[in-house]
Amino acid sequence: MDNNNLTDGFALLQKVIETNEATIEHYIMLMNAREDMVRMDQKIEASLFNLNETLKNSSRLLELEEQKRQGFLSTIPKSIEANLSDKSTQQLDQIEKKSKLVKTVFYGMITSLFLSFIITFGNIVFAKQWYTESLRSKSELRQEIMDEIKNTGQSIYRVGDYDKLHYNTELMNKWMKKNPEDAEKFLRFKDGYESR
Repeated sequence: MDNNNLTDGFALLQKVIETNEATIEHYIMLMNAREDMVRMDQKIEASLFNLNETLKNSSRLLELEEQKRQGFLSTIPKSIEANLSDKSTQQLDQIEKKSKLVKTVFYGMITSLFLSFIITFGNIVFAKQWYTESLRSKSELRQEIMDEIKNTGQSIYRVGDYDKLHYNTELMNKWMKKNPEDAEKFLRFKDGYESR
């Protein structure tokens, strides 16, 4: 009995030692992770400090630029007096006469542009009407063809569906040849199901 208790004690002591070693390894990992986080925090703090200094410098530069811009704008005169010679006045009068012709041409161009928009809009409306009539006649023709196919006792199927049905029929025929006893049961079931 003492020997069994001694073995249990050693096993318990061995488990305690293993648990302590695992705890120590975990603690060392945590310490390393904490040191990494502290270093990363210090780097981030230094980066933020540098960024803050850069922002302050940029702000000062922007204020200085704004002051210089305002100073420059205040030096620009608000109005300039123009003294025109007789020759310049005559030229302005000629330009005014020519401007009446330009106005007439301009209004003519606006009118022709407006007319072209109206004609384009009319063409679009008529094209839509023609297209809908064309589609209607195509659909009527298509319906006539479908009715003719139905009247002759034929149908239109997808090739994939037909191929699948053909494959399933061949597979079922092969199965019935290999399993004639089960095939009779299946054929009786099929006849009963179809008679409903």
